[in-house]
Amino acid sequence: MKVRRPMPGPQQGFALVEALISVVVLAIGVMGLLYFQGFLISSATVGNQRVEASLLAEELVSMASADPINAGCYANSGVTTCASAGARDYLTAWVLRATARLPGADTLPPTAVLANDRTYTVTLQWKQKDGGTIRNHRVATQIGG
Repeated sequence: MKVRRPMPGPQQGFALVEALISVVVLAIGVMGLLYFQGFLISSATVGNQRVEASLLAEELVSMASADPINAGCYANSGVTTCASAGARDYLTAWVLRATARLPGADTLPPTAVLANDRTYTVTLQWKQKDGGTIRNHRVATQIGG
């Protein structure tokens, strides 16, 4: 005697298809979250580097402003004479610190310029790790004296 099985209904196997679609939607969502997390980490890194550049530039501007007689000693471009060895040593140490803290700054050394009108300009440049995008930060002020 043959046992007859009931004919499969139109809904047979639908749960498996539904589960597969759910897994695909979940995978797309997880991939989106991972991309967004990578973007946030990259943005935070850029922000940290900008803060570091700002702090370094303001440090040098403050030193030059506090010592207006020797402001030219805090410039590594355009000034040929310096009466203060301490100021020149400070500038050298600052340049080393700046190139160590900003990625790629060793190929784009920071500059500090004191113009004839006593405008003091500090420029820092660095390269991003995302393929070499060059970023820069520039601060300019008038030094009294």
